[in-house]
This record gives sequence, structure tokens and C-alpha cells, in this order.
Amino acid sequence: MPPKLDKAGAFEKAREVVSAKGWAKVYIEEQKLFSIPAWFFSYYIFWEKTNEHGEKIVSGEKRGFGALDSSTSEFSDWLAPLAENASSFSPQGLMPALSGIVELPSKLEESAAKEIATAGLAAKNAAAKQNVLVLGLSLFFVPVWKIKGTAGGHSFSCAMEAVTGNFFFEQNVPHRKKTRKEIVKASLAEATNPVAWVGFFKSIFGRAFGLALKTLRDFDAATLVLIAVLIVVALWAIGFF
Repeated sequence: MPPKLDKAGAFEKAREVVSAKGWAKVYIEEQKLFSIPAWFFSYYIFWEKTNEHGEKIVSGEKRGFGALDSSTSEFSDWLAPLAENASSFSPQGLMPALSGIVELPSKLEESAAKEIATAGLAAKNAAAKQNVLVLGLSLFFVPVWKIKGTAGGHSFSCAMEAVTGNFFFEQNVPHRKKTRKEIVKASLAEATNPVAWVGFFKSIFGRAFGLALKTLRDFDAATLVLIAVLIVVALWAIGFF
């Protein structure tokens, strides 16, 4: 299946992701489309224990999907979720010829891929190798855009799977810290916003009211009566009555 995400679309997606972290100027220095061979599979793992009768019974089980990058012979965490929808990608031998695409060679035959997948899953899940079943092992080619660039003096590289558009950062870009000028400008804008002042006074009033209620709860009835009498006497002394 030809890539649905073209060069311009991949560039724009990378720019949007980096810009969302506060960087206004994003420069793309390198952008290439790769065809990555991947062995997709599903798996079933089960664990056993011995019951009171000395019989082995299944104590737990796990199902899922996985992927081996056949160009590196390694498990691929970011390719694994794609295995569930493997039909979206081109099977072995059917990858369309595209101008400028870099085709990575497959290093794993099916038997070797199955052996690596089985052993790897057993080790990762602390399961016996014979209790790991690798199912539906098939080789597919995944078109992936790899992009390198800079933003605010920070280098970044990312990868985008070109059929569904899933985005994966290899080297992340930090969030840009605001300058002193931007902080002062934002503070002035908030200070001159009537809505912000309403919220501020609501907050102050709420705190004061809560403190008053707490204070009243801390006094008994006799103390409250005495405070009321003192207030009346003070008001009478200043000629309020």
C-alpha cells in the first residue's frame, strides 16, 4: 500500500508537534522515506503451577501483538501496536516502487524470526519457552518518514509511520521556557482583565468567609454572647446609638 502521508504532510505534522512546545521556528534539515521490513505476529503466553494433587494447571495467561524489526533483528516497541492492523501494510514482495524511498533489507528468515520472538517473549514475561506460542508470523513492509531538524538550538529526530500517521519521537524537544518579557506581558494582561479580577475577589471572599466560619465554630455560645455585648457597648460609646 502506498504511503498516505506524503512529504509535505509529514513535515507539517513534525512542525506542529514541535511548535506545540513553544518553538515558533522549526527547521527541517533532513527528511527521508524508509521501507522498514517487520515481522508482525500475535502471541499467547501461559504460566503453570502444581496443585495440591500434584497436577500442573494453568495459573495465568496473556495475549498480545508484537513486532520484530527485520532490518535490525530486534523487538520494536513502536512497531508492535501496528501488528494488530497488519493488513494496512504491504506484504513481502508487494511494496510499491516509490521514487526516493530507502529500502532496508530484511535480515531474518521466518524460522529465525519465530525463534527470536519466542525466546524474547519468554525472557520478558518470565515464562517457560515452551509456554510461549507465536502465531500468524508474517513479514510486512512499513513506510516510515524519518525527520531531523532543529528548534531553538535543540536538535530533534522523529519518525512517522506513513500509512496511519502515527508519530514517534526518537529524541524529544524540551518545552521552551518563557522569557522575562513574556512573563511580565502575561502578568499585565491578566491584571487588566476584569474577568480575572472577579475571580480574584471571589477567591479572597471565599477564603475570608471560610476563616470566619471556622473562627465562629471555635467559640462556644457564652463567648459569642460576650463578644456581641462588647460590640454593642463599643458602638454606644462612640455614639452610634
